[in-house]
Amino acid sequence: MKVTFENPDKVNGLMTLTVEEADFNEKVEKQLKDYRKRANIPGFRPGQVPMGMVRRQYGAAVKVDVINNVLGEEIYKYVRENKIQMLGEPMPSEKQVQVDLDKEAPYTFVFEIAVAPEFNIELNDKDKVVFYNITVDDKLIDQQIDMYASRSGHYDKVEEYQANDMLKGDLRELDADGNTKEGGIAVEGAIMMPEYIKVDEQKALFQGAKLGDIITFNPKKAYPENSGELQGLLKVSREEAENVTADFSYQITEISRYTKAEVNQELFDQVYGQGNIADEKAFRERIAQDLKAQFATDSDFRFMQDLRKYCEDKVGELTFPEEALKRIMLNNNKDKGADYVEKNFEASIKELKWHLIKEQLVAANNIKIEDADVKDAENSGELQGLLKVSREEAENVTADFSYQITEISRYTKAEVNQELFDQVFGQGNIADEKAFRERIAQDLKAQFATDSDFRFMQDLRKYCEDKVGELTFPEEALKRIMLNNNKDKGADYVEKNFEASIKELKWHLIKEQLVAANNIKIEDADVKDAAKEAARAQFAQYGMNNVPDEYLENYAADMLKKKEYVDNLVDRAIDRKLTEVLKKVVKLDEKEITLDEFNKLFQ
Repeated sequence: MKVTFENPDKVNGLMTLTVEEADFNEKVEKQLKDYRKRANIPGFRPGQVPMGMVRRQYGAAVKVDVINNVLGEEIYKYVRENKIQMLGEPMPSEKQVQVDLDKEAPYTFVFEIAVAPEFNIELNDKDKVVFYNITVDDKLIDQQIDMYASRSGHYDKVEEYQANDMLKGDLRELDADGNTKEGGIAVEGAIMMPEYIKVDEQKALFQGAKLGDIITFNPKKAYPENSGELQGLLKVSREEAENVTADFSYQITEISRYTKAEVNQELFDQVYGQGNIADEKAFRERIAQDLKAQFATDSDFRFMQDLRKYCEDKVGELTFPEEALKRIMLNNNKDKGADYVEKNFEASIKELKWHLIKEQLVAANNIKIEDADVKDAENSGELQGLLKVSREEAENVTADFSYQITEISRYTKAEVNQELFDQVFGQGNIADEKAFRERIAQDLKAQFATDSDFRFMQDLRKYCEDKVGELTFPEEALKRIMLNNNKDKGADYVEKNFEASIKELKWHLIKEQLVAANNIKIEDADVKDAAKEAARAQFAQYGMNNVPDEYLENYAADMLKKKEYVDNLVDRAIDRKLTEVLKKVVKLDEKEITLDEFNKLFQ
């Protein structure tokens, strides 16, 4: 195969490949012979199908497949051997003319190659870059002390409301005339913190309120975008919370104000442990020491920002293949369109420039990242907290330590009484152990519904796979694709994992048909709901089963910003919708089973 490469401006490359019959004929023949061995055509035994029939049925598709693979292999071979620093993937050139593969070779293909600009950067002791050491002054120390005091404070009962006070009172739904609505929502001992009300007009209604005052406000207006907040306040279901529009009266029965802890020995012991700090002077010194260690990381971050600017200025302007890069960017963001590319292209070029500079700096300084470096980055924080030293000191600690035990504490479970009921489900919501057990059962039932759906989909998958039966796949073509996507792992990896990949591919194809047949569409809201469900599950792992919707929303939003999560969340959203639909489509053979028995199904 003849390959030529033109790169007149050093960044916009044009690669031309001329494919001859000898470049692909042998591979096409081999693959057709493989097809012949497996072809299942009525009237012929396996392996006995006439080659002419196999060629007519599969020849054109196999030829296209082989030529595409040959082209890919030759492009990357040329790029590798000639040490071309290619950006992104090769793109078909606009100069490409229509190729008629029904005719005999040669065939000519033209690709545009975006090439990184050539430059060189070296740093030595002649280069001056600013480094900032942050001074720990009295103001910072005072702020830290104030934070510790706030964290260790307590609530006092007061007579008049101020910002950040906590209120307790009786909440009642009102009718159109402002009277208590008969049969309306009523909550005794409802707890509120008006400071967290989103709408200023509603928040202002509580200013200066005193014990016994009755405030009329509208919960829906106070929390316009948070049905979870309404649900918790009014003790109603999500559906009921979303339909609440009426005004409510709120008679204040208790006002609590948070009081900061005093700066004394009790606070010193709470923050740094019993007997480690003797007086306020030592307390301030220890805070200063901790802040310096904390700010060291901030200084390093700022140093890298300044170093980046210095290097970018030193390198100067670089010429990039803008049109080619825009096409690559558009190809990688097809769902976002050309406007997204235009809006973000300049920022992407800036990041690309720094990435290329950083690559050279890493190579020039022979920087290698081992597994131990990643582990140290995780574990040095643990040592830092244990030994109360800076990150740098923690990384250099290798000595043995003595540890004299001065106190041993044993955790004792709480008694199953009213105090526990109130801690778990809120003040006054559970009256006795019977109600406590019923509420727990209710929550567990909701939790196990997800597990049941998961098992349902596993069983449904097996049922569908058995019903479809064995499928014939173009194995050699699929293995080449798999190898191309896992070049670093090699052919052995492909052979080892190919069977499992085919099994997943089969289910993927089945699921695609089920989704299409049931007209299932995935919207942004579905993916967001899947992210919230994943967030809820993560919190539950740490025993946090009643996380407010606002926190789940924020956590889910952060997950959706990370590309590595999005594909998985889309799959989750599809599975959730598919499960919901198919439970109504198929006949459910419902069986009662214990949790232990259920868990054994997965063993």
